[in-house]
Amino acid sequence: MYKSMALLKDVQICCNLLQKPYARLGLVDMMRNRFVHQVSVSQIHNTNQTIRERRSKMFDDEKERQQNLIPRIEKIEVQYEGQPEPALLYLNKNMSTPYNVCQHLSEMLMDRSALALVNGQLWDMHRPIEEDCTLKLIHFHDSDPFHLNRAFWRSCSFMLSAVIDMAFKDDILVEQHSFPAPNVASGSFVADVDLKCDHDWSPTKQELQVFSSLMHRLAEQNLKFERLVVSSDLAKAMFQDNQYKSQQIPSIAG
Repeated sequence: MYKSMALLKDVQICCNLLQKPYARLGLVDMMRNRFVHQVSVSQIHNTNQTIRERRSKMFDDEKERQQNLIPRIEKIEVQYEGQPEPALLYLNKNMSTPYNVCQHLSEMLMDRSALALVNGQLWDMHRPIEEDCTLKLIHFHDSDPFHLNRAFWRSCSFMLSAVIDMAFKDDILVEQHSFPAPNVASGSFVADVDLKCDHDWSPTKQELQVFSSLMHRLAEQNLKFERLVVSSDLAKAMFQDNQYKSQQIPSIAG
């Protein structure tokens, strides 16, 4: 689970609201630039801001609870492989991250690294390392950036979803639906949402440019992804206001 509005570090976004059609009622149809709706009476008392604040607080509380469960600081060996030269680092178990590795080694690695391989497994830059490992860093100029491109477009989907959630006034509730898999070949990214408005809306070119502008502003904040593993019960509580997530969580947890 990732905290709302978290971004992949140092990714420069060029947002053109790339599109893909969806026939499902209540979802954003970016290809046709049309938005349709289904009003949920049970959610009319909520606002996008109050829902964001509640989820954010639950996330922070659970993160703090898990950190307090760490009995004492243990050291692990991290064998870094790559430029400027291999190095053996002694870091803190379940606390230190691949980004901390970059901080120990060079500013160049801090600036360009966007993903890591920890014992051969893809790893977020700000995800704590859990055991002794070998670590490699991935950047956009690698010979095969396939996995990094997937992470990039996935990050764009998260950002687009966050922007839509923030863009509308409180009388239009935004219900997040899903993040369809990106098309890495074409570079497209999509976020499905259900807008609880009382009419069909066909956004103008200027209104779509607002989304693009908000995407740029969000990217410039240089936020980070925060990964947190939670129980299905907590996930259900966090997304109790979202009918789609409530239905999706059991299958994800299973």
